[in-house]
Amino acid sequence: MNSRRFDRASVASGLVKIAACLVAGAAVVGTASTFGLITSGCSAMSAVSGGVQAGTGAVQQGQGATDTAKGGIEGAKGLLGGKKKDGPDAEGPGDDDDRLHAKDAAINTPLDDKVDFKKLDKEDWRKFQLQGKPGVATFELFWDNEKAELEVDVFDAYGVNVGRSPPRLDGQSVKRILVSVAKPSLYYVRVRAVADKDKSIYTLNVKWAGPPVAVAVNPPPPKTDPGPKTDPGPKTDPGPVVPPTPQSILNDPNRLQASIISAYRDGNGWVLYLDKGSSQKVRQGQSGVILEGPDGDKLVDKGDFTISQVVDGAKCIARTNLAKPPGKNKRVLITVH
Repeated sequence: MNSRRFDRASVASGLVKIAACLVAGAAVVGTASTFGLITSGCSAMSAVSGGVQAGTGAVQQGQGATDTAKGGIEGAKGLLGGKKKDGPDAEGPGDDDDRLHAKDAAINTPLDDKVDFKKLDKEDWRKFQLQGKPGVATFELFWDNEKAELEVDVFDAYGVNVGRSPPRLDGQSVKRILVSVAKPSLYYVRVRAVADKDKSIYTLNVKWAGPPVAVAVNPPPPKTDPGPKTDPGPKTDPGPVVPPTPQSILNDPNRLQASIISAYRDGNGWVLYLDKGSSQKVRQGQSGVILEGPDGDKLVDKGDFTISQVVDGAKCIARTNLAKPPGKNKRVLITVH
């Protein structure tokens, strides 16, 4: 009995040792496998990192190519005459939008152009050289779009506004400004769209007589000997001198008779709308007087006036310091010499 029991104990102990060895072996094998997996993972991560770096380099190269292409496009735009957004030499809608960049223009030659408020081409500037003897220059602006409102202003060589844009008359797409030119000088003209709705093709013209034409002067004839003087004889008495008949102011050839269409008070005086214009040689700065009543040549007291603007061939505007309204005194005389 004891020997049999001993043998069973020995067998059990051996089995336990064998199992322990198997567990230890499995642990060693597991550790080695784990180490192998970690090594393989590290190698894979290194490969992925290299791929990411390579991808980043490719993206940077692509970005550089894109920038190069953009530069080529901008260069092509420049060669094609595209507008530069900055700089004093920029071209396009804004290349003549101030007095510094005003373009040269010829007198007595219609000039066509366009302004468009919404497209930021709000103003055009031109400059004209007026030569010759003193006179009156006429600045005319015509535009096509009847719904638009355009303004025209005239400036002297120092940038002083010497001719402000007149108000627009109903149903007309034309404005005129008369400027007295005392000596040869440079003048600037600004054409401007006033509001968002304003855009139109326009024609600008400056009427000016220009330099005087040189006239050949013939030399004076040589002096001749008049010969001996003769006695004219005794003087005869012509009799009493008859004074000339006084001439009515209405018959003065240098005065133009016109009528007051309408009038309104302006400050201490009145603004008069008259029915005569440039076709009757009416010019800005001319003077005139108001006649009393429907007939006769009696003048209204303190009824003198000055032409402030010639609207067109048949209308002009005058200003007077007359304190009371013209009333029934509708006749005027304009000195047009």
